[in-house]
Amino acid sequence: LLDKKNPNSFFKPYYNYLPTFHLDEWPINFSNSQIEKYKITEIGDEIYRGRNYLLNSFEALSHLLPGSMTNEEFQETFMQVATRNFGRRGSMFPEINSMVPYLDLFNHVNDYNTYYYYNDKRDGFVLFSRRTIEPGEEITVSYGKMENLHLYNVYGFTLKNNKYKISVHIKVMGHIYSLSGGTIRDEEIIQIMNRTKERNKVTELDAFKQIKKV
Repeated sequence: LLDKKNPNSFFKPYYNYLPTFHLDEWPINFSNSQIEKYKITEIGDEIYRGRNYLLNSFEALSHLLPGSMTNEEFQETFMQVATRNFGRRGSMFPEINSMVPYLDLFNHVNDYNTYYYYNDKRDGFVLFSRRTIEPGEEITVSYGKMENLHLYNVYGFTLKNNKYKISVHIKVMGHIYSLSGGTIRDEEIIQIMNRTKERNKVTELDAFKQIKKV
């Protein structure tokens, strides 16, 4: 954040390429009524964890930040770091993450055409093609094997015809069940879960059979 405010920053051209976050569309900033439909799923847990992580980070870093910084500025910078850091795959120290300007601008697709890894000898990331890249073709990378729910919750976008299908984890009577492989409408899940709550005599097996139908 401080470097972005520096007009002489070496990375000024890079900052001009970064997208603007619409914070009101970020799940962490959803209203309670918006979160309500996710509260019985793992997505709801992720949203609450994200909120706590954001608040804890602000508290831990507050003594380093300028007093004039707004909450919106901190949230946007937090998102830039959270969604644009790279794990050092291939390194002797894979637990260390790095910010990699320009590499983080490449788009994520399922049929990506490059790999990257961290080279300890070069003290930097190496990007190489996994197939022939035609002139004018976009250079793409993979953020990992991620379903659309995870892509949206973390990065704010989804992929059309994503080959990694939706996977939802639902708590029923203290137990977690997983649904995957198809399109799941959260409205239907809520209806089933509410009916399950109202029927105290329903067994876990009966509840699971109901959910499996969805």
